[in-house]
Amino acid sequence: MLTVWVWIMDQIIKKYAINKLAGQKPVYYLNEKISFSLVKNRGAFLGWLKDKPAYLHVLTILSIVMILVIGIPYWTTGKGKWTGIGLALMLGGALGNYTDRIKRGYVVDYIAFAPKHNVHYNLADFAIFEGVFLMFIGKWIGK
Repeated sequence: MLTVWVWIMDQIIKKYAINKLAGQKPVYYLNEKISFSLVKNRGAFLGWLKDKPAYLHVLTILSIVMILVIGIPYWTTGKGKWTGIGLALMLGGALGNYTDRIKRGYVVDYIAFAPKHNVHYNLADFAIFEGVFLMFIGKWIGK
């Protein structure tokens, strides 16, 4: 359920970002610590593999399959609570960004942080990062 929630919320926020930020200058908040602007990311993190979309699709599909293979035992047995939650977040984020690649040919990014505001993220990215963090915490504490 968490995976589906992340995926749906990610898609809703990205649609909102497209509608509100397209063609606009960046909007700054919190004394210019956070900015919102629309970025069409044709690659992975920091534009990695933007010139090799076929590789990016294969890598994304393999990542999703790997998360499923690792996650199913955690989700079906209820063991490894934090690891299972982390994997669910990672899967939701991966599906959110992959949906963009299939639907639009790029991933919608919209939030950046000081000092340079040159690396943009989205909810799916945050879910992936948090998922990795929780997965490692779960492995570390054994839950």
